[in-house]
Amino acid sequence: MVPWKISLLAKISTRFFLDLVPPCTEIPELLFKTIKLSLLSIIWSSFDLIISLDGSNLIFFWIIVSLKSILKKSTTSLVLTLIELLIVVAIVGVITAIGVTAYNQYIFLAKASATKTQHATITRAISAKASQCKLGHQVESYNSAGQVYKFNCPTDINTFKRHMDYFIYGGGFTNPYGNSNGSRCRLNVYNCSPPGYANSCIGDRGMMGLRLDAGAGIIESCSAYLTSSSLEYIKTTISYE
Repeated sequence: MVPWKISLLAKISTRFFLDLVPPCTEIPELLFKTIKLSLLSIIWSSFDLIISLDGSNLIFFWIIVSLKSILKKSTTSLVLTLIELLIVVAIVGVITAIGVTAYNQYIFLAKASATKTQHATITRAISAKASQCKLGHQVESYNSAGQVYKFNCPTDINTFKRHMDYFIYGGGFTNPYGNSNGSRCRLNVYNCSPPGYANSCIGDRGMMGLRLDAGAGIIESCSAYLTSSSLEYIKTTISYE
């Protein structure tokens, strides 16, 4: 979270809930403090979730001010009537609803980010292996059981691409979105058994394929991720000339 937002929350929380809310004269003091701290805990958690949404600073500030006006009735006493208690519950309900929406958005963005990060990781590894192979070194990959093996280089681009399909399949990479289709048990296959390796972009969230252009001497890695409105693709070109 942005430091100034943390500072803002700390000041608002401390001032309204710990400094300016006086002891209750009609509810046991320990119980009233527990209520105050519970409300503070709920708002703190919700604020961390809703702060990324546009306009949430103003919404949150308004909610805090509303709670303050209810909780702080005078400098000497505080009486929580049934109506006021219901209002507090309603406000906490609003905070919870906003928090749930923000949490879902957070998960949505986190999966897209994980897909992009994994795409970059795999692409960098394949690019490094391509460089090693062009220099004539032995290159490591994985078989379908996830065991490491080495293949000899230099070799043609078709053979190298096949080894990289094995690398993705056996490398333990997982789909951040989970497997929406049972036949796609690994990150880069259309069919699970026998493996049907993708030769282009797979039109399914979180999946990855390698497209070969032997004439141009390139391999293109492609991963799919969800935006708020559609399925988008990340494409990276790996040279194997």
